[in-house]
Amino acid sequence: GKTALINFFLSLVSSKDNPADVILINERYKPGYNRVVIVDEVHRYKHFEDFYFFIDKKINTFLFASNMSGNLPEAFRNRCINLYLNHYTLEEIQEIILRNFNFLTPDAAKVVAQAGRLNPRIAKQIATRLRNFYRGNTKWDEAQVKDVLSFIKISLDGMNEADRIYLSALKDVKRASLNNILALTGLDRETVLDEIE
Repeated sequence: GKTALINFFLSLVSSKDNPADVILINERYKPGYNRVVIVDEVHRYKHFEDFYFFIDKKINTFLFASNMSGNLPEAFRNRCINLYLNHYTLEEIQEIILRNFNFLTPDAAKVVAQAGRLNPRIAKQIATRLRNFYRGNTKWDEAQVKDVLSFIKISLDGMNEADRIYLSALKDVKRASLNNILALTGLDRETVLDEIE
């Protein structure tokens, strides 16, 4: 959602005479002549102080995107205007799936949307995995999608094997730090932070 919004905004503000920069994760901000600077996944950025002078002096217009604003330094958050996006509805995710994966019926796309946790990126990943199993000329219905989801061990509520490992570890210890959870589960930090929690 926010990445699509950033790309849309980029198409609106960028031109030959007035280009926009997109700062990728772990890149350092280097001031330039561009008036609009877009930073996606800013919560992963390590050098917030790079921005302070330019934000305070209004040299550039910045668009920062994050789904973890609580992880941003307070000094950084205080310099920004916060906009919050609504979560996708089941029908919106279903529409996205139908638009991108024409081998599914509407009911099948609804199952994918639910299994995708109402997250378009996850739902599209699931639909892509389903497409790897697809053979034939007819559209898959709800029952066929449920069969393949079961086979690839994704439950209808979107839980996968990593989720089950994580929940099993929490059940056993009740409370644990992130490092303890990583040690108990063998999962990597990004999977736990970005996909599970």
